[in-house]
Amino acid sequence: MKKYESGRSMIEMLAVLAIIGVITVSALSGYSQAMTRYKTSRTVTDIVTIADEVFKLFSFKRTYPTYEIDCQTLKDEGILENNTCTNPFGGKYEVRGYSANNKCLEIKVGGLSKDVCEQIAAEQWSNLTLCGDTSGTCSGGTFTIIVE
Repeated sequence: MKKYESGRSMIEMLAVLAIIGVITVSALSGYSQAMTRYKTSRTVTDIVTIADEVFKLFSFKRTYPTYEIDCQTLKDEGILENNTCTNPFGGKYEVRGYSANNKCLEIKVGGLSKDVCEQIAAEQWSNLTLCGDTSGTCSGGTFTIIVE
């Protein structure tokens, strides 16, 4: 009579697969959170860069244009990194003069989730001069900040 060697049981295999699944879900969750933090940070950096560079671009006029500064202008001037007009979350950047005398600049960032918009609004904007008593605001997935 032949003796058969014992192998792994189906229960043992399912247990191993369950452990692998839990590890994978944990890793993907951490990766997703890290990517959201990176994209949020990148968006904040873009806002500061846009404000600084547009200020330099129009400083000789001492006023901002009343029309929206189009994407092509932002690309041509090298203001937007990687020649893209979309933020890391896939939304659009909108830039235009603001207020009666156009001494302020309005920057809008669209395509944000409510949580991300609130995180960006909670930033300490100490490296920008805000126009009046305004600070960044969220409305319908769009973050708006008005700077001098």
